[in-house]
Amino acid sequence: MSIKPSTVITALILFCCSAGVQGADLEDQLQARWFEIEILVFERLDVLDVNVDEKLTLRRPRSWPENLLEVIDPSALAQAAGTDMSLSELLAPNPYCLGYPQLREQDPQRPLLELENSFGDNRAVVVEERNQAEDSEAVTPEGSPQQQGSEALAEVPADAPANAPALAPTARELLLREIDAIEQGLFSSSYTWLPTSALNDDVKSINRQRTLRPLIHKRWRAPVPARDAPQPIYIALPIDQRSPATLTGYPRIEGYIDVTVSRYLHFATTLWYHADTLGADPIMMPFNPIYTSRFDPFTSEPYMQLQESRRLRSGDLHYLDHPKMGVLVIIEPVTLPQNLQDRWQALEASGG
Repeated sequence: MSIKPSTVITALILFCCSAGVQGADLEDQLQARWFEIEILVFERLDVLDVNVDEKLTLRRPRSWPENLLEVIDPSALAQAAGTDMSLSELLAPNPYCLGYPQLREQDPQRPLLELENSFGDNRAVVVEERNQAEDSEAVTPEGSPQQQGSEALAEVPADAPANAPALAPTARELLLREIDAIEQGLFSSSYTWLPTSALNDDVKSINRQRTLRPLIHKRWRAPVPARDAPQPIYIALPIDQRSPATLTGYPRIEGYIDVTVSRYLHFATTLWYHADTLGADPIMMPFNPIYTSRFDPFTSEPYMQLQESRRLRSGDLHYLDHPKMGVLVIIEPVTLPQNLQDRWQALEASGG
């Protein structure tokens, strides 16, 4: 009996596809698709609006997405938690704490307590039920099946729970519980700044360039949504002595990015670069005390804008270019521990 080569090739393709699906089933048990995103934003110090052919400075109002999300800084939370407060400040009423409830000094008297036993049963009802049971026993002949059945029922309390066999969880159930516990930990730590790792060498390389300066280097973990439901993340250069705000209160760089996934990962960013000296001609920028919100869409301050989207693969380094600034981004999938993957493969192979 001869076997056609096409049949062998088809069988190999089906086997490889089934093996790939089997290996991906463990991540399919998660509720979301988890990734860690790391970005590096840097500026070019020698680029001004007057020495390039393209008009870089814009003055139109900026636009913010409605569902903008700000990543939590765990170090700031730790500092806030360690702040010393006086006892009067801790006990002071506020909209989120109503204080201790006003308890009564003494419980009121209960006149029905004398008619009840320690279990809360009414004595009169208990005596009446006992008399009815004695009357029924006197009417029923001794040794009858009805009497024996009533005696058997009397031995078992009416409110006794039914005995159900406690089945030990299977190996698959135990593994799924561990996966769920791991994902709950991912949810609790999502959208918080993590220690940077993937682009640390790139920061060193940029620092060695005289015309380049790194500004923002961040990493965070998040459940990446679908293409039709982006979750934009607020990104900004912190305002401090090294990077002061502009005269109208803007940080040097701020904006937002979002990462979505369908068949591929999609990265989109909108960043605004602010400086008091932007513009073709020197402009005097008076201080504007009316500006109070960093998300104010109405601004007369000129800015440069980097707005770009890119389809990318996880684990690959990508570069987004602009005459004044650049962005390096790498997105890495969150993988489950190796011991869980080994146990899942063993379960799939055994059919358990």
